[in-house]
Amino acid sequence: MKNHVHNIIYWLNLILGPLLSLIVIGWAVWFLDWQQVWRELIGANYGWVLITTCSILVTISLQTGRWQTLFIPRILPFRHLFPALVMGQVANILAPARAGDVLRAYIVGKTTGISKARALGTIALEKLWDMLMLFLFTAGLSFYITLPDLILTPVNILMSIIFVGLSLLGVILWQRQRTMQLVTYISTWLGKRFSDRLPIFAENVFDGFTGLHTPQRIAITCLWSVLIWLTMGTTNYMLFWAFNLYLAPRIAFLLLVALRIGVAVPSLPGKIGVFQGICVFVLALFDVPYDIAFSYSLILHLITFLPPILLSAIFGFQLNLQIQEMRSL
Repeated sequence: MKNHVHNIIYWLNLILGPLLSLIVIGWAVWFLDWQQVWRELIGANYGWVLITTCSILVTISLQTGRWQTLFIPRILPFRHLFPALVMGQVANILAPARAGDVLRAYIVGKTTGISKARALGTIALEKLWDMLMLFLFTAGLSFYITLPDLILTPVNILMSIIFVGLSLLGVILWQRQRTMQLVTYISTWLGKRFSDRLPIFAENVFDGFTGLHTPQRIAITCLWSVLIWLTMGTTNYMLFWAFNLYLAPRIAFLLLVALRIGVAVPSLPGKIGVFQGICVFVLALFDVPYDIAFSYSLILHLITFLPPILLSAIFGFQLNLQIQEMRSL
């Protein structure tokens, strides 16, 4: 029965996500004035497009700095973490089931020698921080904007996930020895293969949660997270100017919240269709014409995904050379 339910969920994700993307693409093909879209793209201020592209790279650098903090007391080189993070992000864009998170852990383990399980622990902690930021920014926006149910409903679900996640982290951090005893006990019921590996894996994952051990580390990670989200929202805002959209900053942050929620939905690789649909929906709430909103979404999509993809190709080539060199020693 459990496998049957799992299969249903799997096929729903596999079919409905791409179907949603295709619906948006079909809408764009039939209902947009493509001559006007082209005029908007030609007439955009590409000076601001270049600035927002640089802002994307700043965001990735800030994300790397936060990730580096989560490994304390180990100090891992920025030059190893940055490529791993970029390549992981690209894998998440192009591949299903958060494969990029596993790839990140694998790459940083290969290049630094740190436990891959510990790296996964820091990535899980990073995701929890981003969910918390998503909730806090949404709560802040609610004082200035009447939020649509399409945003409020996922955020309410997210609040429950955050509560459960923080509760589990609390148990692990303050009752780590007992938690490990429970993991060891469970592993003995799973056979020899798991009884040897699961406790070690769990211990390394829990080591990745050391970023919450002291108030100072929590404050530093919180500061990194706030800076990351402010930079992402500012990126959206600056791109408004490229299309002569003189909208309030809060609309840029509402778009950020909507995109962070929406791109979690399974879709075509690269979030094609879903990304554009979210941008058009949010900007239309503030009387931005569909053609302009769609043009904006195309440029935002391009500068959000293309730089990491290009960097990932370069880093992938370099990493392959490094691995080949290590094997030849």
